[in-house]
Amino acid sequence: MASSADRFIIERSALTRVPAVPAAVSSPPNDSGKYLIDPGAGTTQYSDGLRLANLQVVTVTLQANSGQTITAGGSLDCWVYHDALAVWMREPEADLNVNWPGPGGTTARQTRTWPPMRLPAHSGGRVLFAANGLAVSGGTDVLIRIDGYTTQFSP
Repeated sequence: MASSADRFIIERSALTRVPAVPAAVSSPPNDSGKYLIDPGAGTTQYSDGLRLANLQVVTVTLQANSGQTITAGGSLDCWVYHDALAVWMREPEADLNVNWPGPGGTTARQTRTWPPMRLPAHSGGRVLFAANGLAVSGGTDVLIRIDGYTTQFSP
């Protein structure tokens, strides 16, 4: 999975992340830049989120497993990590609604992406998007990818 992003994270998430509040950031966190957390379909493994230092914008992509589709709504709930307080905080203004227009409401697709958004580092040291109430045509997990760019014109 090649990327032109300056930094990215891919994690395999359950359809609803449990527990909802992310775990404490690893010590030391994986900040090597571009990395994957994907043990394969059917096995979830959560990340420490994407480090926001020097990033101007992020894009988020949601993908069902091969041969499957995202069939119903839900959301990707935004969490930011406050480095000084060492705590994850909700940022509901940046939540992503998984419903999208189509005949009869949601159109089943394998992949869904959102426009680039500015999440400056003062929002928090890290960002992650936690699956909440998603439905897919088969399976129990999805891939969530966050791409970070050092310029707002990259994506």
